[in-house]
Amino acid sequence: AIVAILVVAVIGLALYATTLPAGYAVERSVVIAADPALVREYAADLARWDDWTPWKEIDPTIEVTLGERTRGVGAHQSWTGKSGTGELTITADDPDHGIEYDMAFDEGAFVSKGALEWEPVDGGTRVTWRMWGDAPGLVARLFFHFFSMEDRIGQDFDRGLAKLKQVVEQAAAEAASAEAPAEPESATAAE
Repeated sequence: AIVAILVVAVIGLALYATTLPAGYAVERSVVIAADPALVREYAADLARWDDWTPWKEIDPTIEVTLGERTRGVGAHQSWTGKSGTGELTITADDPDHGIEYDMAFDEGAFVSKGALEWEPVDGGTRVTWRMWGDAPGLVARLFFHFFSMEDRIGQDFDRGLAKLKQVVEQAAAEAASAEAPAEPESATAAE
């Protein structure tokens, strides 16, 4: 009787999984008080991702290996850590609008696409970080349903975008102060 109940439960879960969406999409945005060109320096260069992405905070054991190119189509990085292995390759690069990339986790067992997009807006640059893909099988659909990709990845994107905002706005402030003219000496100082 217990075996029959388990079989019915497994069949029921499998049938339920077929009704779930095969794909997922996560998107977060932030406005950064800086020019798009400065945002691009950090967002489009994989060598700068350690400055702002949350991955090393989430998994301190992660080791990132950069490819020969860190910018532009074909730029590549791979990583290994407690949370698994993966690689990322930039597949599209538009200096005025953003980058797209492919990611593969655990030797290609899970593949997704991502993008970092930027556009000028009042007050700076809106940066949107997106990730989308298909659930590879019924078990993955159930996993994505019960452990929401929107919540899990969305929180990571929020952390990364907040750090990107901090880093880029600090760089913009430092650049502005370096360009500011020196204050003239006061008359009393000259005496």
